[in-house]
Amino acid sequence: MQLQQEEDIRQYIEARLQQKGIKTQREVACGNGIRADLVTSDMVIEVKRRLNRGAIYQAYGQGVAYQKLLKKPKLLIIGLAPTSESKYQEAQRIAENIRTKGVEVVFIDKDPSWGIAAASVGGWWAQLTGRSAPVQPVSQPVSQPVQPVSQSAATQLTIQPVAKPTSKPTARLPFEPVQASITGDIAEKVAEKVVEKAAEKIAEKSAEKTPEASPAKAKPPEVVLPPEAGKAPAASKSLPPAKLFRLNSTMKDFWILLLIIVTFVVIKTYLERSQPTPPRLAPAIPPHQPTYLQPGPRFNPAPTYRGS
Repeated sequence: MQLQQEEDIRQYIEARLQQKGIKTQREVACGNGIRADLVTSDMVIEVKRRLNRGAIYQAYGQGVAYQKLLKKPKLLIIGLAPTSESKYQEAQRIAENIRTKGVEVVFIDKDPSWGIAAASVGGWWAQLTGRSAPVQPVSQPVSQPVQPVSQSAATQLTIQPVAKPTSKPTARLPFEPVQASITGDIAEKVAEKVVEKAAEKIAEKSAEKTPEASPAKAKPPEVVLPPEAGKAPAASKSLPPAKLFRLNSTMKDFWILLLIIVTFVVIKTYLERSQPTPPRLAPAIPPHQPTYLQPGPRFNPAPTYRGS
């Protein structure tokens, strides 16, 4: 069968899916005059004659819209591969970028599962077409008959004692598990040493926390004398050198900042006083207004005409 047009490819796909027992529907309306090429129970199939760059992008956009409208989880874009090798390689790169868990791109003349030529297909489409990777047979061991052991041979069997390792075990942390290769005696010795070291550390910590338990190391209590009347306590004698240095530097910074502020205030006051005060001007006298412009009631007498 020669696949030259989209209709031929569509018929071929329908025939192959019917062989697998999968029902398909043609030209399924999605609304507003939009129709999908082929639709199964869980998949939208977009058929293109040649899957070049533009056809793949167009089919992908249409198929995603059909998936959303028909609520189908899978999308298959299928068609013939481009004729030139360069365009086919470009289409392969685009297909690799588009392929996801629910989207598959198949070049029908390069796919062995469609029985036309050779290429590879993976994922759910291989399961759909019923052609998966061949399963390698698992080789089972050949069972051999058990030969009975004679009484004389059984008496000659002796149990050899397990030789203890002569090399010293490597140093391990208390929380590191002991390897299975260490024998029982060595493991017990290591555990005893770990327990002894832990007990010594606990005893040292408890002795540091309770100094009364060791009277030889106990220090005599310090006697603090009250300050004499009229004299301030000498803080420098009780402070360590580091704190005393920080205190002195802080006081020095404070006095420098205070001196800067006082200098700024003095300069500002001097500049304000040195500026000449502008002369005070007398208030402007409003110009004289005629009586007819002054507010208030007015009387307009009737005009009189002098007779001739």
